[in-house]
Amino acid sequence: FKACPTAPGVDRVKVAGEIEAKGRSYLGLYGYSSLGMTVHTDDCDKAKALRSRLPHTFFVTEEEANVFTDIADHWAYDAICYAYDNGLMNGVGEDRFEPDGTLSRAMLLTVLYRMEGEPTVTAENPFDDVQDGQWYTDAVLWAAENKLVDGYGNGSFGPKDNVTREQMAKILFAYAKFKGCDVSQENDLAAYTDAESIRAWALDAMKWANAM
Repeated sequence: FKACPTAPGVDRVKVAGEIEAKGRSYLGLYGYSSLGMTVHTDDCDKAKALRSRLPHTFFVTEEEANVFTDIADHWAYDAICYAYDNGLMNGVGEDRFEPDGTLSRAMLLTVLYRMEGEPTVTAENPFDDVQDGQWYTDAVLWAAENKLVDGYGNGSFGPKDNVTREQMAKILFAYAKFKGCDVSQENDLAAYTDAESIRAWALDAMKWANAM
C-alpha cells in the first residue's frame, strides 16, 4: 500500500461498494478509511480483503485520488503526500506541486507555522518588506516573535528569497530550541571540502543539522 494525497471534493460515501461492482477491471484503487488513512493497491482482491476488515474504507480511482500531476515517480513522493495530507504544503496551481522547484524563506516559515496550528499573531511587524495580508505574513511575524528569524538586519526579511542551506539549518535549529528539543548533538564538518565556507552565524546550526 502507498500513501497518496486526498483529492478535494471526493465523496467517500458515494464510491463505497464500487469495487465490488467494477471487479478486477477497477485497478489502481485508492482507499480512505475511517481511521484517516489513505491506502493504494493495484490488486482488487487485496482491496476487497481490506474493506472486509475495515468496512468504512471506500475506494476511488487513481484519477480521483491524485491531486498533483507531477509527483507520481518522484523520489519525494511519500514526503509530498505527507506534507499535503497534513496541511503543511499546497501545490503551485493547475494540479502541480513542482517537486523540483525552490523553497523560499516565506514558504519554510509557513510550513513551521502550520505545524504549530497557525496560532494567532499579535506581534508588531519588524520588517519593511513583509506586507500585511500576504499568505506568509502571519507565519513570518510568528517566527520573528518566537526568535526563529531576525531578518537581514536592515529591516528586511526577503520573504521571496530562496532559502539557503545555511539559513534552513539556522531556522530549524531555532525551531528545535523553541520546541524544547535537545540540540546538544553535533558533528564535525571537517570532512566536507567546503566546510570552511560556512559562515560563523550558521556553524552551530549546520553541525547540529548534520548530526540529526
